[in-house]
Amino acid sequence: MSVIMLILMTLPIREELLYSVKYGPVSAGEIKLEFKRDSKNLNYNYIRCEEETRGIVSLVFKVKDWYESVSDSNFVTQRFEKNIREGKYTTHQIVQIEDGKAIYQDGDTVEVIEGAKNIINLLYWLRTQEFIDGDTIIIPLHADKKNLEIKTCVSVEEIDGDTCWLLVPNLKGVKAFGGEDGLMLYYSKSRVPVLLKIKFLWGYLEAHLESRK
Repeated sequence: MSVIMLILMTLPIREELLYSVKYGPVSAGEIKLEFKRDSKNLNYNYIRCEEETRGIVSLVFKVKDWYESVSDSNFVTQRFEKNIREGKYTTHQIVQIEDGKAIYQDGDTVEVIEGAKNIINLLYWLRTQEFIDGDTIIIPLHADKKNLEIKTCVSVEEIDGDTCWLLVPNLKGVKAFGGEDGLMLYYSKSRVPVLLKIKFLWGYLEAHLESRK
């Protein structure tokens, strides 16, 4: 089956996912994911991710990040932009990928691995794949001027009585959703990401799906 047909089967034209983020029983903030594609141009996918801490957690370590991704029908990155505000650390980065090269706004040009995804559109590309319990998926990734082949382990786990697919990408050295130590992705049987676990040195943050529009 073609990639475009898989996308048509698993992803809507537009979608907004809102997650409440918790550290144990403490409310920590929210993550919002927005996806859209042009119904007349299936070779265009747009994703925006916004992350923000709130409450007590925000007083300790304030995070207000956003990411934007434009990719083709197979979620191969064409343009990626991120704006990071975490504590006193801030950065803004734009990368344009064309003809196998990533062109950064600081003037650097880097060769890109074939089929490279970014950390945000990786979430959606996985929704178009067939999962097999015990399998390992290899994902080409380009992030921060580095090319990586991410090994992602697939298993099955029960979440609140529902059977979910658990995907654990080995993201050592890649910062994902504010964390640098690990990411666990739980997908429903209909391929909707219902839970994200983000590992920090001091434990896990859990992002639970609250609404889907």
